[in-house]
Amino acid sequence: DGDVIVITEDYVISGQVVLSSNSAINITNAPGVDVTISGSADAGSLFKIGGGTLTVKGNDDGGSLTITTNLNGRAFYVDSGAALNIYDGVIVYQCGFGSASSDTDNGGAVYVSNGGEFIMHGGLLLNNTGYKGGAVYVNNGGSFELKEGEGKGIITNNHALDIYGGGVYAENSA
Repeated sequence: DGDVIVITEDYVISGQVVLSSNSAINITNAPGVDVTISGSADAGSLFKIGGGTLTVKGNDDGGSLTITTNLNGRAFYVDSGAALNIYDGVIVYQCGFGSASSDTDNGGAVYVSNGGEFIMHGGLLLNNTGYKGGAVYVNNGGSFELKEGEGKGIITNNHALDIYGGGVYAENSA
């Protein structure tokens, strides 16, 4: 369901991509092609999901889709009433804050706000850095689910610059 965006070559985002309410957007790579979406998240996050659902999935016919900010902000901010789904073939790499020092820098790859939802059906969160939650920060009232048996969801080699949650930090959340 929703609009499909097929990335056929490396793409640099300048600014922030904002998904508004009641939208359903699916991002994938072209069949058999390895592509990278990169950018500097000056607004804190490369993608702000303000409502609706963003699904990021590698193409079933091969190739991969890498998202990176090169430690210039997080990849995804999931707001209240919004949802993010990540599937196999997606690599969220080297996102976050290289010199994080406060709660505004939580969640190097994904920040889930109160009432937001992140479901990881597969994919890889690798080498991300945040103050709390090197890869994923789930705020009080938000939710994160690693779906068992659907794919190969891997969260590895992420770093929290505070002492909490190198991979995932859930602030009184489910």
